[in-house]
Amino acid sequence: MAITFTERYVDASASGGGTGTQASPWTFSEALTNASAGDRVNVKVGTYTGDNTVMTANGTRDNPIVFRGYQTTIGDLDDNNEDLSDGTEIPFISGNVSGGGFYNCYYTFVNHLSFKTTAIYNVYGWRMWLNYGYVRRCKFLSDASGQGSAATRACSVAGNTSVYDCYIRSTSSTSYSLVDGLALHSIGNTIAYTGSGFGGAGLAAQHSFNNTYVNLGNGISVAYATYNINVNNCTFYNCITGFKTNNADYDRTRTITNCYFANCVTGIDSYLTDNSGFNVINCGFYNNTNNVSGNVPLLVNPRYDYSDPFVDSANNDFRLASSSAGFGNAFPAINLLSVESNNRDIGAIQHADPAYVAPPDASATTKVFPFRSWVEGDFQQEGADADEFVEKHELQALPVFEFSIGTAAGRDYNSLTAFFAAFDNTLVDLPNSKVIVTCYNDTGADQWISDTSTVTVSCPTNCIDFVLTVDDDSWHKGQYGKGVTIKLNSYNQYVLVAGTMNNSRFLIERLSLDANNQFNTNTVVDSVVFVSSSASTNYIPIPENRLRDLYVRGGDGTAFSSRGAIGIYSPSRHVLIENCIVENIVCNGSATSYSGAGILVYFRSKVRNCTINNIDYSNSTSTNYGIYGGTDATYGLTENCVVTNVNGDCYLSTLTNTSNLVADDATGTIQSTAAGEFVDAANSDYKLKGTASAAGIVAATNAKVTDITGKLRKAGVAQDAGAFNNVAGYDDSPVFPPDQPTDPIIHPLRGN
Repeated sequence: MAITFTERYVDASASGGGTGTQASPWTFSEALTNASAGDRVNVKVGTYTGDNTVMTANGTRDNPIVFRGYQTTIGDLDDNNEDLSDGTEIPFISGNVSGGGFYNCYYTFVNHLSFKTTAIYNVYGWRMWLNYGYVRRCKFLSDASGQGSAATRACSVAGNTSVYDCYIRSTSSTSYSLVDGLALHSIGNTIAYTGSGFGGAGLAAQHSFNNTYVNLGNGISVAYATYNINVNNCTFYNCITGFKTNNADYDRTRTITNCYFANCVTGIDSYLTDNSGFNVINCGFYNNTNNVSGNVPLLVNPRYDYSDPFVDSANNDFRLASSSAGFGNAFPAINLLSVESNNRDIGAIQHADPAYVAPPDASATTKVFPFRSWVEGDFQQEGADADEFVEKHELQALPVFEFSIGTAAGRDYNSLTAFFAAFDNTLVDLPNSKVIVTCYNDTGADQWISDTSTVTVSCPTNCIDFVLTVDDDSWHKGQYGKGVTIKLNSYNQYVLVAGTMNNSRFLIERLSLDANNQFNTNTVVDSVVFVSSSASTNYIPIPENRLRDLYVRGGDGTAFSSRGAIGIYSPSRHVLIENCIVENIVCNGSATSYSGAGILVYFRSKVRNCTINNIDYSNSTSTNYGIYGGTDATYGLTENCVVTNVNGDCYLSTLTNTSNLVADDATGTIQSTAAGEFVDAANSDYKLKGTASAAGIVAATNAKVTDITGKLRKAGVAQDAGAFNNVAGYDDSPVFPPDQPTDPIIHPLRGN
């Protein structure tokens, strides 16, 4: 049913006492006083003096109250979404206002008006308390030199109010909050502090979409909410904190999806003691001091840029450049292969669809392949000629560079050391590239020593996704002395260092690593695998950083002297460690100052399906550990692991999320005897006996998909803890690609 309005008029030239007709218009304050249900108040372009008059009248569902600006003919701004000049293109209402406007008004809608407050002591600014109403395409400005904690809000919002496509700005050097209160929906708004430094808080809402928050203390700050919070496709730029919560209601969800955090001190901060229901999905990060802080959950599919991702942020153009990791990668576009849902960006401002770009000629010698560029019904087989590739709509090509390491003819490099010496932006000359380095055992012997000193994994800025793997026919599959091994032959502190990796997420898998009794005697802590970061608080979370299917051993370290040693050590990164064997981290020296550990992790790392045996510092006065959770590991996770033969406690309880930890001391959730677990631990055969305490204790739904041999665990069958699964649980059935006529072909590329 169409609504029939009574047209009312407001004019800047009105002197007061009018009746609201076109011939006898109201002042703006009179309109607030006199408007009633069914009125549509048309406010003509001009400059008005505002005051603390409030409208308390209510509209109804069938007879709302509407305020709208116009230029020459009523309704001529209704479809206008341009940046309009105050007073000449959009009505401008300015004054010493702290609480004027709309107070608990039901079914009231406000469109195309610009409001400014100059009040010094400003509790509310302009009030927009519109229950079941909205404010749309309006401006709210504050230039007052405010004082105190209640200073210079541009506006306040309350009730079930929705705020669309508004510009909210303050220049006050003492701004406490640009927007105070809570909205139901906040969509397409720009909230910016344009003074020096940072301003106050932006607009909190139950549902926030496509908003831009610039130079704020807190882009969104939510406290003690009794409602679910959803933040989607927003951009937070140069804020002290982008999203902040100290919400004490643990049963409410907070979901942040497809948002971009750039140049912030902290992107996402939380003081929650329980982060259940807190989800951060497919968000982008650039140049934040801390991407996350406090009790923020593990990020799902984060995106990272290492150069300015915006078209022109200096001039507030926050569209993503095509080189950005968030360009064309908004969720669910990454999972839904349809033209309608693809090619959207992370963040608030979307780019125009790019022109079609033909894929590279697959018959050429280039090693760049356009993965993720197909859509439903269009396929390319690896090695096919370019004219066999048909594409209706290009998503975005993800450059993939592949390199081989080995001694046979045709390998790109003969050692990892040689590869990393050449690994720079010249070698990988496209931004946001994925790099896959595959090692081969080309000697024909059981063991190939790929390097004889520390290997440092260091990635150039063009690489955002790094995979170091071993060919299917060349890896150890849980047997020491097989496959590709990095083995020290001189004193060093580490065997492998995932070092300057802040520019990329990584997967390192399938290698054997052996300290070979060659640890450095002059260092505080030695470790076989060391995962480092230049900024411990700016860690890249799992599941992006992974160590998988590694065989790690320390040897008989009589040269350790008084120093400690660790199998896998990650003091400053989130890391997911899966299906790894760590054995024989042994010191016969007097390690009086430092303890040893099989796996030592900090922050919110996860250790899954690992087997640890023989952490032995027999002369040490310090406690040694199989798995140790260091600082801020409270929210980490340990599950489905077996830890035996540890000289001291095997587990530190700061890793509170623990299940199926089988240990031969009192700290395991399931107790065992070392002799009862493995087939032949003395000869490094860590397959479980059928009678082992770790056998068959893991629910099929909670197990790693494959074990350290690469075999799938059979669905619906109880699984073993540790790196190996029992033979009865293997699933050797072939895995076929999906039906080609209806589904895209997914190639089983290593590292995906």
